[in-house]
Amino acid sequence: LKWNLNRLSVDGVLRVVPDPSLPPVINGSSVLDATNLVISVAQGLAYDPVYLLSTTNFAAPLSSWDFIATNRFDSYGNASFTNAINPDEPERYFLLSVP
Repeated sequence: LKWNLNRLSVDGVLRVVPDPSLPPVINGSSVLDATNLVISVAQGLAYDPVYLLSTTNFAAPLSSWDFIATNRFDSYGNASFTNAINPDEPERYFLLSVP
């Protein structure tokens, strides 16, 4: 177990979480208004930050993937990202990163 201090200064609650914890997963996606892709994320630690990385070249080294968005997991360990769809791109890949 380990301490989770992410909301301590906000709500005064010190949380205990498993260590190691399961990695978060992309558990769904949907197209919104044909112009935005909504990516749903689950299994994160409550209130922890989560980063969305992206590339158009899956074989590119991880160091060259772009950080495109930051969010925080909610109290249930869920988060979502909304990204504009570029119709000129034939493909785009996404990856999650947590501290």
